[in-house]
Order: sequence, then C-alpha cells, then structure tokens
Amino acid sequence: ALSEKVASYRKMQANRKWQWSVAASVLIVCAITLLFNYYEPKVNPEVKSHLVWKTTATTMGQKAKVTLPDGSIIELNGGSAVSYPEHFTSERTVKLLQGDAFFTVTKDAKHPFVVKTGNNNQIKVLGTHFNVKQNRHKSRIEITLNSGKISFERSGNQAQLLLPGQQLRYFPLSDTISQPVAVDTTETDAWRRNILLFKETSVA
Repeated sequence: ALSEKVASYRKMQANRKWQWSVAASVLIVCAITLLFNYYEPKVNPEVKSHLVWKTTATTMGQKAKVTLPDGSIIELNGGSAVSYPEHFTSERTVKLLQGDAFFTVTKDAKHPFVVKTGNNNQIKVLGTHFNVKQNRHKSRIEITLNSGKISFERSGNQAQLLLPGQQLRYFPLSDTISQPVAVDTTETDAWRRNILLFKETSVA
C-alpha cells in the first residue's frame, strides 16, 4: 500500500510538472507572437507573398513550349533552360538560364515584361516577339527583335533600344555591347520552324 501511495504521489508530481511546462510554453509562444506582431514592419502583401519559381529545361535535340500565367509564350530550343514564377506580381519577370529562347509577349502596359540573362542584365518589353540566345559558356548573348520594341539594360549603363529586324550582341566577360545591326529574322529563328540552315558552309 505504501509503494502504491509513493507511486501515485510521484505520478501526480510528474503531471503537475508537465502541466506547468505546457503552460510556460504557451505563455512564451504568446509573448513572442505579440512582440512579432507589434514590431513587424508593414509591407506590401505582394512583396510579403512567397513566389514559387518553376524551371523548364530541354536536352540537345529537344524543344519545349511554355505558357506563362499572363498568356505569354516561351519556345525553347535544344539545350536551353528558363525559370519563371507560378504567378506574376507588379512585374512579369522570367530568367533565361541558358540556351536559345523565342518570346511571344502578351501586351500589358501596366506590367512590364522582363527577361533576365544575368545578375545585372535584363531585357524589358511591353509586348513583342524576340529571340534571345546565350551560348554554353555564357560569354555571348544575342538578342534579335522580330516585332515591337525592346530595350537591353545593364547596371550603370544607358539602356540600348532595338527596332524590328535588329540584333544586338552582349559579351558579359568584357562587359561590352555591340551596336544593333540589321539581320534576317527568318534565319535567327529558323530552329522554331524545324529548319537546319547552312550558309556558306563546306560539305565537310
């Protein structure tokens, strides 16, 4: 009987300790929550929301077509990759990670469409058709405009405008940019129409 009383007393003491521990934990959580809500800076809900990014990549010889949340379309050539958010906020931003991509952008004057090709480089458009090609070593980026109007921007430099039928080349390693030149856009996006184009190429 004594042993049972001792065991019962110990169990009661353990229950009391557990109850006090739970009560203390609840009080601590409540205090932290109140402090967080009191001192948390007020931010824009769009900034506070977490964007989930997706990536689409193709192997050599494979092609893919991506439809973005705003209806814009990205066509990827073989060996290319692009990253984009599940939904757009105030700015429609996508990232060309590597390779060759053709963009058909839905017009939206209130929400600019931005293609980032590096940390400080981006192409800004409102609605147009253009091709961006980044070689494997990321030492050269070619931007060809089919229709509309775009600008190529890099940190600390004036934006370079492109007109339809023009191509611009950027060399990230030396941070140099070429002047826009006239090109045949049917050649630069021949890959979209499954055309292998050989110009002044030897039989070998």
